[in-house]
Amino acid sequence: MMIGDRTNTDVKFGRDHGMKTLLVLSGCHQIEDIIENQMNERDDMVPDYVAPCLGALVPERM
Repeated sequence: MMIGDRTNTDVKFGRDHGMKTLLVLSGCHQIEDIIENQMNERDDMVPDYVAPCLGALVPERM
């Protein structure tokens, strides 16, 4: 899986190389960028998964 914060580099690289992709929204690109890519038929820059930040993927300690 390719994880990154940019649709035009991180997500595109992952998709071009057959990987699942995860865009974290705590960086450069946001939901609006994904929507724009979809509208412009840039499927190579649309991630498979989205998370607000990497920390959202890790369970909190008890």
